[in-house]
Amino acid sequence: MTGITKPATSSKSSKYSFRTKFAKRLSEANMAPDSLDNAFTIALSMTIGKMFMLLWHMSFTATMDGALQELGLTTEVELAPNVTIVKEGYTYIPIDIVPSFRKELRLKYQKEHPDFLKINGSSYAFEQLVKDLGSKVLAYGILTRVKRNLSWDPEEMERTIYLLRSDKENFVHGGLRNIGLTNYEAQELHDKAYVISSFLENLNELRKVENASQSLLGYNNRGESLNQPFSGLKEQLEAHSIEIPVVTAEETESIPIPFMEEDEESSASAQQVLNDEVHAVVESVSTHNEPISQVEPKSLDSMAILQNSELFKQFIDVAAQLTSLGFVPTEVLQKDDEIKRLLEADAALR
Repeated sequence: MTGITKPATSSKSSKYSFRTKFAKRLSEANMAPDSLDNAFTIALSMTIGKMFMLLWHMSFTATMDGALQELGLTTEVELAPNVTIVKEGYTYIPIDIVPSFRKELRLKYQKEHPDFLKINGSSYAFEQLVKDLGSKVLAYGILTRVKRNLSWDPEEMERTIYLLRSDKENFVHGGLRNIGLTNYEAQELHDKAYVISSFLENLNELRKVENASQSLLGYNNRGESLNQPFSGLKEQLEAHSIEIPVVTAEETESIPIPFMEEDEESSASAQQVLNDEVHAVVESVSTHNEPISQVEPKSLDSMAILQNSELFKQFIDVAAQLTSLGFVPTEVLQKDDEIKRLLEADAALR
């Protein structure tokens, strides 16, 4: 290995603003504040895809130094008496600094590219995996490999979960390889097999609920619409001997449009109607089931929705009316006790 002596630490400040924690790590490693500036400049100019692969490869021992060398860095050194020799043309970075450096790179890149490592849909399972693995890069990489290699197939997911939770090492390794990890990636993530299996389990349950909901709402398991709004309405009305009047463009122009004056009286009237409907829904819920405070929370699955279809229809209708008047339905639910007391007090004064 041709080499040069590692340069002494300088006091020159970095052109990048680092987190205090990372700056402290550099100082503890006797690295100059600007020693990684060139590496950051190279990385921040990369495309989103290339940047992800760089961070992914930096996460594994077998590929770490190859990824670092793309940034002009290396963890490889030769030790001579009182001297550290580094490959010529590269800046030395201690291997224990790499995880902090990888995180700093990700945060800097995400700041400039907000869509980096962003996922679509529910994030609960993903965020839990990030927490369990301690790395958003690893979590995102596993998610993309699961999507590509298991294709969300419930049976294949369950088979992989079984392998990952096996007591046999070769089964666990096979489960990790089934996700799409390479041999060395599977070896290094062997102790995270159960965490990954829990992630797959969460995804599987989520997909089942989504598929049931999509079918209930008129979508197939690929999210494609099975029908258009009001599809077949004309035929249904005609089947009940209800005629649909045909209005020409000329007749439409001659139809008088009532002027709705937004005075306090009409606004109060509309508000009262809404209050009455909210009160009716509250009363319906309390008479249909046990008091809310005594009912154990249930999963919002398709069976539960169908068993209480009228309640859900009423709730959705009222929520839509609340939204049209500028209210936030979730805030209404959070303040349901206060609203109920107010409605009861108002009714008592009449």
